[in-house]
Parts: sequence; structure tokens; C-alpha cells
Amino acid sequence: MKSRAILYILLAAAILVAVAGFVADFKNTAFYGGVDLRNRVTAARVAQELKQDPYFYKWSPKESDRYLDPSDNTAIPVARVTVPPTVLLFQNLISALPYGTQRWIWFAFQWAALIASLALLAQYVYRVSEESCAKRNRLLVITLGLLFISGSSFWRLHVERGQIYVWYVSLFSAALYLYSRAEEKSSALQAPPLTKEEYEWLPLAASGLILGYLISLRPPFIFAIIPFLLYKKFKFVSFVAAGALTSVLITGLFFPFALWKSYEQSATFQGAMRTDAATNFTSVGVDVAEGMNIHEFLSVPGEDSSLQRIIRGATGQWVGSATLALLLVITTALLAFFMYRFHPSLSVGTNDLFLAGIAFTMLAELFIPAPRWPYADVIWLIPLALLVQKLSTTTRGTLRSTVLGLMLTGLMLNTGVHGISRLTLLGEGLFIGALLLALLSKEKKSSAFQAPPLAKEE
Repeated sequence: MKSRAILYILLAAAILVAVAGFVADFKNTAFYGGVDLRNRVTAARVAQELKQDPYFYKWSPKESDRYLDPSDNTAIPVARVTVPPTVLLFQNLISALPYGTQRWIWFAFQWAALIASLALLAQYVYRVSEESCAKRNRLLVITLGLLFISGSSFWRLHVERGQIYVWYVSLFSAALYLYSRAEEKSSALQAPPLTKEEYEWLPLAASGLILGYLISLRPPFIFAIIPFLLYKKFKFVSFVAAGALTSVLITGLFFPFALWKSYEQSATFQGAMRTDAATNFTSVGVDVAEGMNIHEFLSVPGEDSSLQRIIRGATGQWVGSATLALLLVITTALLAFFMYRFHPSLSVGTNDLFLAGIAFTMLAELFIPAPRWPYADVIWLIPLALLVQKLSTTTRGTLRSTVLGLMLTGLMLNTGVHGISRLTLLGEGLFIGALLLALLSKEKKSSAFQAPPLAKEE
């Protein structure tokens, strides 16, 4: 009872932190221009309205400022947009509206996506946890999520810049929740996984299609399917492939497929440009677009946590894209080997599959030859929930204590001390270390997945 009371006190404090953060985000949205939202909006408009290639588009004063990105570099041939055509199609849902209106819609959307993700993850841990700790785990996920994610400096930065990472988080959370429902239905029917198709195929298909759509939006999430391939979840992987392919094909109904080639060329150029000291920056010369000063942005200290930048800081040398790709392949292969070495059984459950999937994805993100700014850390919400569930099912001991300590220390360093140089990078490393060590943790014999009674649903 005492521990439950402490948890409710922490939850109340976390809610107050989240409310204060919401107010701060509201003020920032009113004052700043959303520099990262702007390039997606203008690219979507260029592709949809002008029928031009948004990845190589250069604005001219003769054109409407609807297509102006004041932060574009006129000294290089490519535009600043770095997202694939699938994201541009999604952005087109609101791109016709005045930019000021879009800023407020995107503000509301980001918070809605964060809350939806938190709700899905909290309900997921409640459903899959043992009866004795289900409510506690749900409260922990909500409390930690509100405190360390919505209250963090990187979430302030995410909302003010108008970033899109939280949309990826919500899609992954939905895929996780639906997959757990499919496994629960199979277990409730007392049948081996994936045999009672008339009962379980719908949530499984929905989960796979959503994850496939996510991959089409953010390609590094393709690494999340490695554990499913490793443990022969081929039916699920086929749904993922169908989701990704369908998303690309639907995008092709609105934009020419040639845009995918332009996207690849632009990404390659910008990756190479980063390592070229001779690259210059020439401003468009205009700061205001559609009545908003896009160059007014929130100053939030933080480190570029990309592996390319870390190696540059340590050695003074830039590592090229080919070397990074080779290192990624080696790292991924080693992690897959050790995961299968410690968990050779094909009966690995939902939590371990998705925990490994997000670990593979987060590692892949570090190898991208592009800056990785703190707003990307909103993805931490996913492993945070999975770790809460994992720690509640693992045996007590040094490894479990180490995972818990690394997780909490990483969270505190990365969310609360952005003004202290390099500590955010240390926090990132500690949190990922907790994630990798958790994959090696042994579960209690009594904690194998058992679906809670259907009456437990709320």
C-alpha cells in the first residue's frame, strides 16, 4: 500500500509536469515558426500543387511564398526536405491550409499522438502483465512517460520545431498493442500461435500493415522486423511487407514514382555534403513566409548523437556512408547472433520481439550519415514501456539491477541536463546499454506469457 501511495504521488507530480510542458509548448507554437515543419509543408505543396520535384526545388521571389522555405541553402542543388514521398503524402492532408493554421493543427496532433502512444503502451503492459503487477506497471508507464518524455527538453524541441517522430512512435505503439492482442487471442484459445486464423488474423494483420506503413515513412524501422525473421514469424513479416508495399503504391497514385529516386539522390548528396568542409551556406535572404518568421526558433542545447558525429569528435575524421553501412551490418549481425544465442527458443513472446525490434531500430538510427538531434529521443517512450514490462518478469539479481540503474540514469541525464555538454550523449549511451542488456535477461519460470482472462479487459 505504501509503494502504491508513492506511485500515485509521483503520478500527480508527473501530470503537473506534463501540464506545465503543454503550456510551454502552446506559447512556443504561438511565438516560433516551426522550422522543421516548414520544409515538409513546402515540399508537399511543391509536389502536389506545382507538380515539381520537391527534393530539387529552389524557390524564386517571382513565386508565391507558399512554397518558400527560408532555411533552404541556395548554394546546393537539393532542397532541405529529408523525408520520403510517403511522408509528403501524409503532410498533404493539411498542406493546403494557411501555414499559421497548420502550426496549431500540428501542435495539437503532436500532443494527441504522444497521449495516444502513452495510452496504448500503458494498456499493453496492463494486459500482458501478471495480475499482481498489472495496475502497478500501467501506472509506472504513465508516470515515467509523462515525467521523462512530456516533461523533457527534447519534447519541447520536438513540438516547437514541428517534428514528426512522435507519429512514428504512435504507429509502433499501435502495432505492438495489436500484435499482443493477436497473441492473447491465440493463448486464450489454448492453441499454438498462428493456428486459429479465424480468431487471430485480424489484429495480426492490422499490426503488420501498420508496421509496414511505418517503414515506408521511416525506413530505419525495417530493422524492427529482424527479430520476427529470426524467430520465424513469417506470416507477420508478410503483412509488414504488404503494408509497406501498399503505402508506396498508394503514394504512387498521387506522386510520380520518380520522386523515390530523387529522395535517394538527395539523401546521398546531403550525407556526402556533411563531410565536405568546402560546402557553403547561402541564405534565401527572406525570413518571413506566410506572415511567420521561420528563423525564430527555440534555443535548446543538445548534442548531435549520430555515430558519424561522435567518431568525428573523437578522432577528428569524418566516416563516410559506406563505412557506416558496413559497421551497421556488423553490429546488427552481432546483436542478432547474441539474441538468438541467449534465446534460442522459437517461443519468444511479444515483449522480447518488440524490445529487440526497437533496439535494432534505435541502433540503425545512430548509423545514419546525418545529424541526430535530441527531438528524435521521443522514441524512448517505446522501450521505456517495454523495459517496465521486462523488468517485472525477470529474476532479481545483478543484471536486473544494472538494467534498471542504467535506464533511470540515462533518462535523467538525457531529459534534465541538456545544458551540460556531453552528458546527454552519456545518457543516450546508458539507455541503449540498458536496452541491450535487457535482451539478455532471463525471465522467471512462472512469467511465460499467459493471456489474462478476457474479463480483465477494461
